Amino acid sequence: MRVNREDVLDRAQEVFAERGYRATNLSHVASQIGVTRQALYYHFPRKVDVLLALFSRVMDYFELAADAIGEEGEEALLFDRLLESHARIVARNIDLVTILLSENAELPADIRPDVQARRRAYTDRLIDAYRDGVTAGQLTPSNPKFTVYTLLGALNCMYRWYHPTGPINPDEMAAMSVDLLAKGYRAH
Repeated sequence: MRVNREDVLDRAQEVFAERGYRATNLSHVASQIGVTRQALYYHFPRKVDVLLALFSRVMDYFELAADAIGEEGEEALLFDRLLESHARIVARNIDLVTILLSENAELPADIRPDVQARRRAYTDRLIDAYRDGVTAGQLTPSNPKFTVYTLLGALNCMYRWYHPTGPINPDEMAAMSVDLLAKGYRAH
């Protein structure tokens, strides 16, 4: 049986999220696919290469979605759309987000700064959108960095309690979460 790169990443994503990176070896991933560990080496010579590819996968999702929203051309409430997109990706990709947020320390020290820079660049896009929304009078004046980090923190923590097969689908969860964060929890 030939195994392709995406099959390896799909299974590794599930196994790493369930067992944790340290407790998983490539034999666990290979057994889920029904191949030998050596078959995985064609695509990923080291376990850390799989982890890096999973980091890249989730960041691709965030960046491509932000790019698509930015290309829509409509500036009104751009930040709301970016935030809901982020929430939707988190809700649809709980395993990937679990890995992104839980396994950062497992990255080799020489690679970690590049991964962190990519995450920071994405977050900076949201900070800029928030700042622009404040300038346009659409959003409450607040420290943009503090605000974005707080909102992303709330959304990212979904990985600890939300499951996409539960009673609320990922799109509904994203919309409800952003609505709550935007309106607050107090009656007006």
